[in-house]
Amino acid sequence: MTTNKLTELNAISSIDGRYGGKTATLRSTMSEEGLIRRRLFMEILYLIFLSRKEGIDIPPITDEDAESLLKIPKNTDAPAMVKHIEKTTNHDVKSTEYYIVSCIRGTELEKYINYVHFALTSEDTTNIALALMVMEAISEVLLPSLDDVMHTLRYMILAYADLPMLSHTHGQPASPTTVGKEISVHYKRLERQIEKLKQFIILIKLNGASGNYNAHQSAYPQEDWPKFTQDFTAYLQSETGIKLEANLHTTQIEPFDAFVELFQIFHNINMITLDFCQDTWQYISDDYYGLKPKDGEIGSSTMPHKVNPINFENAEGNLLIGNALFDCYCNVLQKSRRQRDLSCSTISRTFGTAFAHCLVAYKSLQDGLGKLLVNKAVLNDDLEGNPAVISEALQTIMRDNGVDKPYEVLKKFTRRKSHVTLEDFHTFIDKLEIDDSLKEQMKAITPSNYTGIAGTLAKMAE
Repeated sequence: MTTNKLTELNAISSIDGRYGGKTATLRSTMSEEGLIRRRLFMEILYLIFLSRKEGIDIPPITDEDAESLLKIPKNTDAPAMVKHIEKTTNHDVKSTEYYIVSCIRGTELEKYINYVHFALTSEDTTNIALALMVMEAISEVLLPSLDDVMHTLRYMILAYADLPMLSHTHGQPASPTTVGKEISVHYKRLERQIEKLKQFIILIKLNGASGNYNAHQSAYPQEDWPKFTQDFTAYLQSETGIKLEANLHTTQIEPFDAFVELFQIFHNINMITLDFCQDTWQYISDDYYGLKPKDGEIGSSTMPHKVNPINFENAEGNLLIGNALFDCYCNVLQKSRRQRDLSCSTISRTFGTAFAHCLVAYKSLQDGLGKLLVNKAVLNDDLEGNPAVISEALQTIMRDNGVDKPYEVLKKFTRRKSHVTLEDFHTFIDKLEIDDSLKEQMKAITPSNYTGIAGTLAKMAE
């Protein structure tokens, strides 16, 4: 019999069930509780700011009273109390307002009751709370997890900067590279996107039911409400440390353009990470990489010898789910019927689901990287077993020294039998009508040392 109490065994979603241990750090931000607490925080901060605005006919809230008010969102029972009120109101933001009112009724702060949620629409509260939730989750949970991956990749880049590896283009052996340089390609791609995340500015609105300050203007027609919004945004930014910008041109809702831009950055991060996971999976399949067995861990239920690349496969699956949700957001959120409809409300409540799948992926990738072993002997054998890849170098030197049709000559030579050895190349070189010193230079080229400046490029990525 299944109990109604939520556990990791009966959770419908894997992110709260099977992967609950990996996603728990998101619960304080990207949950219903997180949303309620940030709505409360926004409403309290707005009330404090409103009271201190010159020209608004209410007494300024003192620092001591402000400190008392700011404890309301931190109350242990606050989210549950708001949800209890919502059972009657059937309105989540109005329930937030009523809870604040209940907290200050009968206190010295009771005189501010009529100014809680003053002139605001629900979306003024919610869009700001949502912005705070998302940006806090990114800075406190997702970026640190990505930074862990980047730290490991940096270590691998430097450790294997000069370790030669056969390349494959179109699935065929190609000009050699190094392990570190190939990792550095993904590292630099991720670095660019992560820097965009760190510098991202989210937009918020605070302009009433249709975006025109109708209620604000009716109460205080002399007030410069757009400037009020910008000033409040600056105040909110100073209190939270989150990069914010006021959007003065909206309907009832902030149009989600900034959110979509943000999700596109995550989509890019996930595609780059997915590409890296698939490459690594292929290198494991080719035995370029091995995997450290973990005590007690079973790779296959029937084949005892197997150690499977499950972390990279798990990361791949979760990245795909995360991106499927980001695709949904990008396709839907920027469209709202006239001044608003409510479809964005239920969709925005799944942002935590998308982030959770990303988090599981990043942690799985980090776990997988910790198991990797580079098989230097296999890399060397594969290089030396494909000497034909040096033909690019030879034809370039021949071209530079006036040999007629070097590409065509080498194409005929390398394709004349199924496998060309280094000795075959040396015989070929000896027959060329070029200086002996040039012949020695060409004979010195091997698949293992024909890596260009791959090692240097790898080290430049650090």
